[in-house]
Amino acid sequence: MSIPVAEALEAIQREGFYVFEDAKVGEQVLQFNQQVKTPDGFNFLAQTSLKNPEILNITRSLLSRHWWAFVRLYKGGILPSDYSFAFHAGPQRVALAIQLWGPDSTFAFTQRSHLDGITKENMDEKISDEWGLLAARLNLPETKWTLREGGM
Repeated sequence: MSIPVAEALEAIQREGFYVFEDAKVGEQVLQFNQQVKTPDGFNFLAQTSLKNPEILNITRSLLSRHWWAFVRLYKGGILPSDYSFAFHAGPQRVALAIQLWGPDSTFAFTQRSHLDGITKENMDEKISDEWGLLAARLNLPETKWTLREGGM
């Protein structure tokens, strides 16, 4: 895998995301058959993401402090309706999500959502249940992707 770091950094800063199709990552996700929230699972996540020098370079370029957190692992197909969003109250914290996708995964990203602050007022409107409505109100276009081979 050879991620074009400069291209990825530019896309992340401009659009808020970068998608990289990679059959090896897709196959690794497909073949992983253990519980993710175990030492073996976390080792798998580290090996397929942070051990990659390009990903490490991207995270170091974008983040002043590095914390690693696991959210979910998606093996394929269309995401369920229970999308998950995280909101931070208090000091602003920059986060970079590295998502591993199996073959034939379909997902969507809202462009430029990283440039629009989420206010306390929006959170009071149960934004986690109505994110699509808020994104439309903020005029944020959505880009849908299908990774036939998988990737990140």
